[in-house]
Amino acid sequence: MSTMFDAALGYCRRGWSVIPLRWTGTVEDRKRPRLDSWKPYQTKAATEEQVRVWWTRWPQANIGLVTGAISGLVALDLDGPNAVALLHNAGVFLPETAAVKTGRGYHAVYAHPGQSVEGRADVLTDGNGSHVDVRGDGNYIVAPPSVHGSGHVYQWVVPPEKLAPLPADLLALILRREAPAARTDDAGWLDEAMQGVPESQRNETAARLAGYWLRKLDGNEEDTLRD
Repeated sequence: MSTMFDAALGYCRRGWSVIPLRWTGTVEDRKRPRLDSWKPYQTKAATEEQVRVWWTRWPQANIGLVTGAISGLVALDLDGPNAVALLHNAGVFLPETAAVKTGRGYHAVYAHPGQSVEGRADVLTDGNGSHVDVRGDGNYIVAPPSVHGSGHVYQWVVPPEKLAPLPADLLALILRREAPAARTDDAGWLDEAMQGVPESQRNETAARLAGYWLRKLDGNEEDTLRD
């Protein structure tokens, strides 16, 4: 069997839903499923035997990991040189988690929060080639050691064992329907939140407040007990 098969089988044994992707053609072609339909694997993961059949037939196939509840994964696609800065400007600072070096950036992979997380393109963008996308329920990402159309080999730069929970402020950003303007001051939105928000915004605001205070305390919850 091939190196691709070994990796695909390893992902399958983690309980992740695996699908074969194309391995020839353009950059975009190599990200497309080799299957006529991959929809069944959004709700039921392929068995080890099915993975063996696929990579026996297509030993060079790239590997797709189906994100969402089926695999317990949400991936943040950080594409372009300013993607991380876009998050910082929106008040989101990412904790270390499993991460993949892609052709143009990184996939930061987090544990699925247990509620529906729809994939979204351009959650944040600078209009100059850098953007942040989300891959959640009903999506997939390209997994190592797949080969990008440029010849770059996808690789784990933080191993999958380091999978972290999806941060509350990141979830709030994902669930927001419109991308926020770059944040220049915490005081405005914080004052509004403390004065009360409509019922439809309570969950989002609570998540954002949790992320705000955790950042202020550098993740040290014990500081909340100090004067």
